[in-house]
Amino acid sequence: MLALRLLNVVAPAYFLCISLVTFVLQLFLFLPSMREDPAAA
Repeated sequence: MLALRLLNVVAPAYFLCISLVTFVLQLFLFLPSMREDPAAA
């Protein structure tokens, strides 16, 4: 029962951290390339 409650707390936080990390990675990887493309073209 305790493990289930712990999982209920940890799982959403884990999911939020993963999505936040992927969002930040996309921001750092894709935004500079989008900014450089119009300048190059």
